[in-house]
Amino acid sequence: KGETVLHSWIKIGEMWPFEYVLKRDDTNSKWRSSFIHLLGKYDAEKRNPLHVAASSNNTKQVTEQIVELLLDALQKEYPDLIQSSYLPWLDKDRKGHRPLTEAMLNRHEKLALDFLSWNQGTTLRQLNDGEENVLFTAAECD
Repeated sequence: KGETVLHSWIKIGEMWPFEYVLKRDDTNSKWRSSFIHLLGKYDAEKRNPLHVAASSNNTKQVTEQIVELLLDALQKEYPDLIQSSYLPWLDKDRKGHRPLTEAMLNRHEKLALDFLSWNQGTTLRQLNDGEENVLFTAAECD
């Protein structure tokens, strides 16, 4: 498995592709839906696009805006997502890290808080990466 266009666009860190696909009223809904579906696709390291965003070298503000657009679009596409068994921000990569962990390790504080706010109903135990406690990771990064 390789990276998708969504992985690549996040790495580039330009807002316009995301705004074009996700915010325009005249964008074909099937195209938008296919784009949102890419949030569940993995690269060779089993990283979904949220992992890539959380570890990106882009400016924090751009990364936060991209993730906010993606998660808002995801919620509009799947209104009952929070009750589903698949939540892309809970995926683990090959290292066992979730996007939340990547955000903390890369000092994307607001992004980490955003991921936590999307984890309503998720226990801290579910957020742990293997034996590593998510709170320990946060303290270690400080």
